[in-house]
Amino acid sequence: MTFREITIGELLEFIASDFYKNSTVIPISQQRAISQHHNPNSNPTDVALILALDNSENIIGFIGILPGKVTSENTPYFWNTCWWVDAEKGKLAAMPLFYKMLQISNKKMVFFELTETTKNIVAKFKFKTEIVAGFKGFIRFNFAQILPKKNELFKNIKWLLSFFDWLLNCFISIKLNGLNKDTAIDCKPIALIDDDAETFIHQFYSTQLIPINKSELNWMIKFPWIKTQASAEEKQIAKRYFFSSISKSFSNNVFKVYKNEELIAVLFFTIRDNEMKLPYAYFNTKNIDAVTKAIYQIAINKMVTSLTCFNTELIKQFNTTKNPFIFNKQLHKNIAYPADLNRDGKTIQDGDGDAVFC
Repeated sequence: MTFREITIGELLEFIASDFYKNSTVIPISQQRAISQHHNPNSNPTDVALILALDNSENIIGFIGILPGKVTSENTPYFWNTCWWVDAEKGKLAAMPLFYKMLQISNKKMVFFELTETTKNIVAKFKFKTEIVAGFKGFIRFNFAQILPKKNELFKNIKWLLSFFDWLLNCFISIKLNGLNKDTAIDCKPIALIDDDAETFIHQFYSTQLIPINKSELNWMIKFPWIKTQASAEEKQIAKRYFFSSISKSFSNNVFKVYKNEELIAVLFFTIRDNEMKLPYAYFNTKNIDAVTKAIYQIAINKMVTSLTCFNTELIKQFNTTKNPFIFNKQLHKNIAYPADLNRDGKTIQDGDGDAVFC
């Protein structure tokens, strides 16, 4: 078994190579490679991908790294983006890949959305682990998408489920349209982070564990990891890639929220197959009631089926005030970071790490 490192500067050449195109296992999607190539926090020499190869140069495992920073001092840190090994051939590659990632990053790693198994592994390396609570509220019925994933029997009656969804959502739409809208609140969509939004966001810079600036947010907006109009080649590659890369629909949606013409929030949503998430939310808690109403208005206008959020203050509002949700469920995700990294009460945003891209 040998290992091969692919740097940020080599990514575009790598995805154009015969090795990549002919491999039975794809270690990174073309879309992810292009996005990471434009990462404003990276250097060309930063390692983005580590491959484990057998004696025939076949990929039997890989692990991904995304360069970033932590705290307002711009300290370099890295996020783990993927970790895969072949169930049989790659068993002995799993931990060596992990060791190499820690060595390359000098253990300056932050992990988000860990599985229980991975959480236990990183804990053995003296990383501090936390559980972050989340919320998923369902605004419309979506049985046709949810149930077939849970049981094969529902695939045969998907058309019937779609009809019931439509029928039930007709009644839900009447309820949603009847909700009182605050006319003092104005939600203005923006294609990219502009100067006003940047100035507003900057006031929260020191409160964030991972402060994000204009160039980083615009990189996220312009270079998503999810492809919606995939070519025949990309669809073939997706069959050999074991992480998400293609979806029916995906969009980034950024809003400046005003109340009585005063800018009170900048909200960054992603919508994938009618499911909305809130990766980044910047607002003062004194305006949380208006911000929550703005979120409801945007979700209703976008006709999404659900909203997922991990912002503690917003979740309190969702649970204690009038909302448009039919029902909701509590979520959680595991995070980990080096023991010497002082959280010091700093905010972790939903989209930190690579979560904004998923």
